[in-house]
Amino acid sequence: MKFSASCLPGMEELLTAELKELGADQISPGRQAVSFQGDTQMLLNALNQLRSALRVFHVISRLPHDSEGRLYAGLKKISWKKYLKISQNFAIQALESGGKAPASLRYITLKTKDIIVDSLRTPEGRRPSVDRNNPDISFTVLFQKNDALLLRDAAGTPLSQRGYRKDHTGAPLNEALAWGILRLSGFYPRKGPGILVDPMCGSGTFSIEAARYLKDLGIPPHAVQGKAGENRTGAARPDPELTDPKQPDLKQPDPKPADPTSTDPESGRPKPGHKKASGAILVKKKAAAGRDFMCYRWPDVGEQLISASRKRPSPSVSSSSAAENRGGGSSAQTQSGPNTSGGSSSPWRIIASDLDPRAIQIARRNASRAGVEEYIEFYQSDFHSLHESLDLPGSREQAEKNAGSQNREPGEPSATAATRMMILNPPYDMRLQVDDARDFYSRLGDSMKRHWKGYKVHIFSANRDALKHVGLRPDTKLNLKNGQLNAGLYSYSLY
Repeated sequence: MKFSASCLPGMEELLTAELKELGADQISPGRQAVSFQGDTQMLLNALNQLRSALRVFHVISRLPHDSEGRLYAGLKKISWKKYLKISQNFAIQALESGGKAPASLRYITLKTKDIIVDSLRTPEGRRPSVDRNNPDISFTVLFQKNDALLLRDAAGTPLSQRGYRKDHTGAPLNEALAWGILRLSGFYPRKGPGILVDPMCGSGTFSIEAARYLKDLGIPPHAVQGKAGENRTGAARPDPELTDPKQPDLKQPDPKPADPTSTDPESGRPKPGHKKASGAILVKKKAAAGRDFMCYRWPDVGEQLISASRKRPSPSVSSSSAAENRGGGSSAQTQSGPNTSGGSSSPWRIIASDLDPRAIQIARRNASRAGVEEYIEFYQSDFHSLHESLDLPGSREQAEKNAGSQNREPGEPSATAATRMMILNPPYDMRLQVDDARDFYSRLGDSMKRHWKGYKVHIFSANRDALKHVGLRPDTKLNLKNGQLNAGLYSYSLY
């Protein structure tokens, strides 16, 4: 079977590397998508283990697209009864992704719907129904640069919606984008121990995505802690990832005063300006929720996929990664509570902080749903004084020397990535006046230079003008997108 996994712009290489690690065949990256081949087991592996993918589609057929007549003739040749039962409802959409449709997308959608219904209508007048909000099966006619494809969605709910983020701080970051930024920033834990600081954590997406990768408990990227079936496939609608939608700007909560009664982590004395987040309550672990993928309702292989999903173990990090995480570095207990995952501790420290106490509460709840609360240290602190609350030992040079002896992961850059890293997702200027934004980023750069020497700092922002006022020359600049906003990932080595 031929499949296509969609992704955000700039994530094609990461998705390609993930598919190679899964053992997929005939992998071919394209524009915001990577095609591959495999059997139904490979489909299940892709749905459960891909972290940078948005959706996975089955490529039913290539269609002629140089004229309306030839397009509709090709659609009429499809054996629709193989892909849709009369008793099922369906959704259909037509989209452009680098190509041009021979007619309006709306008209092609309506015409394709008529072709499907007429093909399956019985003499008694029975026919499948259209349901755009909660279909059993969802089809897409996708016009690319050189061809047109008929696709059926295997996922249902986008894979980027992991299910753990029930609460957010108003402008949540797409989970697949957060994971991609982590990877592009050098988050390759198999190289050895390290520290990840997420000082403007908001709802905690960066920290949670990192912790879920590190956690060796057999939890798939798209499962949450809860009852099986909790993640019911949601509504199928025109795929926003393929049409580059407008999404809300990333922004942090409005600053609130820090609690002046917090304590110094070493002396235990009160220290103004920071507050250690309250101790974690370790929730009782439940079985990872099984996701109700749309492909389970496919007429041709749905039952086969359901049977295979019940037999297979829950996928997580690859076995080699888990072994290396167990064996590498000293075992550390997080400030949020002891690591109770089968007696093994991650050699990575993940620190999530935010000035807003409400953001910390939300991030902690999301981490609990994700099953990784005890893997993350939570602090309420202003960025400019966070360093005073933390005990961050270790030499960057020694860490890089140790990391250099480890095996590289699939898709990993050849250059040694710093094991002391910080991911910053500061406010854009949607809430700040330009002068305020420039001052904010200038003070950001001052604190980076003064307090975080030895770190590799990665700033993701759509405010290119404000980034010029950080006062540092970036090592690299990567062009990414956040919805319709052109954004950049700027990386700085601090010496």
